[in-house]
Amino acid sequence: DLIFVDWEMSPGDGPTFIQELRADESSPNRFAAVILLTAFAERDHVLQAREFGVTEVMVKPISPESIYRRIAYLIDNPRPYIDSGTGFFGPCRRRLDNQGYSGEERRKDTPTEVNTGELGKEK
Repeated sequence: DLIFVDWEMSPGDGPTFIQELRADESSPNRFAAVILLTAFAERDHVLQAREFGVTEVMVKPISPESIYRRIAYLIDNPRPYIDSGTGFFGPCRRRLDNQGYSGEERRKDTPTEVNTGELGKEK
């Protein structure tokens, strides 16, 4: 499953929709991939969207080709879903497997990986 939302929609807005989708355990599909469309390209907005549990952010203007590439990327590179236990539920925000990382593993014992399957498929 795949959902496209805009940052500014009516009624409500994209971030509120995403938060409700992810937070409500009775949601029809908390694991649905969500692509947020926005005119806001500032770093703060992208980081905010990530905190809401968005899967991808696309900055307007967008083309059919860029949408196709983003969907193909999501299918080819599924990310596990994380339940941090402290309010975050959504796709893992780590995209890189940094083998050389030597710092503290803060998330090692707290989050629970709840989905490692295909796009939108709960395991």
